Order: sequence, then C-alpha cells, then structure tokens
Amino acid sequence: MSDSNDPQTNDDTFVMSGNVTSVAVEAIGTPSIIFWCEDSDGVSHQLNGSLDSEAVSRLAMLQLLRDALTGHRDVSIRYTVADSGLLWFYQVRMY
Repeated sequence: MSDSNDPQTNDDTFVMSGNVTSVAVEAIGTPSIIFWCEDSDGVSHQLNGSLDSEAVSRLAMLQLLRDALTGHRDVSIRYTVADSGLLWFYQVRMY
C-alpha cells in the first residue's frame, strides 16, 4: 500500500457511501478535518483529513461536508486505511 497520507492512484483506496453525521476541525498539532459518516448498514465511521497539504481542496471538502450535514445529503467518500486502522479521506462527492 502507498503512504496512507498521499495515495498516488485510486488503486489503494476504498469507497464508502453514507450520511455525514458530524464534522469537526482540529487545530491541535497538525490541523485536520474529522467527520463521522453512517454507512448503509447503520455503522458509524470516523474519517480524517490533514489541512496541512492541498489546503484549497481540503477547505472545499470541508464546505461540501458542511453542506451535506446541514442538507441531509448522501455522500460518497474515497479513503485509505492506515496501518493503525485510521481512515484518511481524499475525495467527497455529494448527491
């Protein structure tokens, strides 16, 4: 698997669909976006994204997550799984 913080291709990623239930921005240490998504089975997942790199796209994803949360819209998330089990997201699509 490639570096979970920097996937070079979509080959090392997974896709999840569901509803955003909560969004947070953490400024302690490395600034990051954290959000929780409930999948079609009703299981809640925490997904993480760094605000250190690709700031413009990350802020756009934060806006999209906020809109999905307030509008109760379905989303599709492309993510990787780190060795620690932490989920890092790279793409958010709202329906």
